[in-house]
Amino acid sequence: MSLILKMIQAFPRGRSTEELLVLVGASFSHDKRLAAIGELDSLFRDGLIDKGSDGRWRAKTKGLNRGEERGSDLRARSPGSSGDIIHAASAAFHSEPIVTETFETDGEGPLGIEPQALLRYWRSALRADPRGATTHVFDKHGIEWSLISGRGPIAPDDGRASVISIDLDAINPAFREALVRREGHENALAVGWPIAVGRRGGVPLFQPVGMFAAAWSREGERLVLTVDADDVLVNPDWVKSAARASGWNRNDLAELFFADDGLGLCAADFVEKVRVAVASQLRGRIVGEDLSTQLDASAQGIYDAAAIFLPTDSSFTAGAARDLDVIATWPLAAAHRAGSGAPIFFDFLPRLSTIVFGSGGAMNFDLIRQEETLEAGRTYRSPEPATFAIPGGRKTSRSTCGKRPRLGRARR
Repeated sequence: MSLILKMIQAFPRGRSTEELLVLVGASFSHDKRLAAIGELDSLFRDGLIDKGSDGRWRAKTKGLNRGEERGSDLRARSPGSSGDIIHAASAAFHSEPIVTETFETDGEGPLGIEPQALLRYWRSALRADPRGATTHVFDKHGIEWSLISGRGPIAPDDGRASVISIDLDAINPAFREALVRREGHENALAVGWPIAVGRRGGVPLFQPVGMFAAAWSREGERLVLTVDADDVLVNPDWVKSAARASGWNRNDLAELFFADDGLGLCAADFVEKVRVAVASQLRGRIVGEDLSTQLDASAQGIYDAAAIFLPTDSSFTAGAARDLDVIATWPLAAAHRAGSGAPIFFDFLPRLSTIVFGSGGAMNFDLIRQEETLEAGRTYRSPEPATFAIPGGRKTSRSTCGKRPRLGRARR
């Protein structure tokens, strides 16, 4: 009997998906998590378990009228049923001009630069881009990602920002709680568009094909997202899935979506490449102006739909942001000196010595003296250069080794 089925049968009051994943030890492994969710889906389709309106899984009891129960199971599991449909939160789209901020300088020159402030600035800039490799499952909708719909366009025009406004009541409470925990120090979300629906090991998967970086804020009872750059990055996880489904080489497909300058593509160019590269996977027109109100987990393909995703540790800039956190703890005396134009010296120089033969016999010679200093970027030259030579009257090592003796036969 399945371990997950035993767990569900052991708790008549039911257990949520997250609780079951913890019980079977699959909460911290992505592969185990997908396998467990696939097993749940298989048990549900076989009619052995059921998911209540409270989100808890329970084992089905054997009733007297098996024919009626089996018929209701088939209706519940039929394609396009409400159990396989994800409904989008309604959003309003509009654009507004981008306000360019001006900074006043105090005229102090390099002496006015604060290295810690620069590190904080770059760290904030990196964390403002939450895009990265993204794959989600059905049960994580409303917790780590949320489908949105409305009349776009979703991509901003030149010199303008696209503003997306969503009623907070239309978003799952768990997603709202996650936003509150991040408010004030992580006000960034990834907006995925279009959305690809696939399967792996029998588990429905949802992947954004491209992603915008957005800043979010709460204004009254609404969640407001601002996308200020027409800069679409391709999702590496989708590239892997699409390459397997279409016969592309993964590296060739990824290279198709990379710009020469290392940045993302504008939305028009990105969509055109999607249409050319994976035309057989498209389901309808991909224009970003009339976004889908729902997605069917059983219908694979790429849809003109959009979703918002919470940032994770898999974002492209997460590693660089962590590096800046470490650098911020270092002493920045050298940075202060560099900013003021003062020379920077190495903290220490290696002690290099050798044995030389002179008129007084063998003696120690320091190639680098203890009191010497060296400025960064310069080459060290000893004030007393040493000349190396073979002492007079001595033979070379080759001549002192001599010839190898020959071995003769022993006489009888």
